[in-house]
Amino acid sequence: SLSSFMGEPISDLSLLQKPAVKDLLWAPTPEEYAHFSLKRAQLAQQQRWLKRTRLPVVTAYGQLGYGNPGYNMLRDEFDTFYRFGLRLKWQPWDWKEGRRKQEVVEQQSLLVDLEEETFRVNTGRLLQQLDSELLRFEETLALDRELIALRKAIEETSAQQLQKGQITTATYLRDLDDRMEAEVNLKLHELEYLQLLTRKYLNGHEG
Repeated sequence: SLSSFMGEPISDLSLLQKPAVKDLLWAPTPEEYAHFSLKRAQLAQQQRWLKRTRLPVVTAYGQLGYGNPGYNMLRDEFDTFYRFGLRLKWQPWDWKEGRRKQEVVEQQSLLVDLEEETFRVNTGRLLQQLDSELLRFEETLALDRELIALRKAIEETSAQQLQKGQITTATYLRDLDDRMEAEVNLKLHELEYLQLLTRKYLNGHEG
């Protein structure tokens, strides 16, 4: 049911309105593009972290206290003591482990670029295919409307002839059925056209 498809309750008395075509021709940026951007940001952060791990790290430290012995270990009395200094931590040689990690990150970055390009090309091809189908349906809808106008003229003529006794009721009903069938076909084609527009909306819009 429509309620199950939409994921929310819809009354049987609800009136559904056909959306305007212009409302379906715009689409937000697909989530996949946001995923690629996030992945690039994560890899860039990893590269910055790897570069920082190769740099020397200097830290300051300090210690202040009071006890026995104090700062002078030869005096047996309570006194204050303190100590301040700098620490240097640097590992100039890591057996190329850092370089290997950087190469892995670079390969992952190239892979993200390739995945995004593949996605863009595939999406572009799909949108071109949908555009071709939409053009075909626009032509079909135009023909449907012309056919309805013709069937309506024939049915109205048959109604006048029926009133004058020039044709049978069966002949008029046949012309009426032809008109109604043409109108039903138009509605079906309009529904298929809207389904194609929805597919194009969900896959993103380029242009």
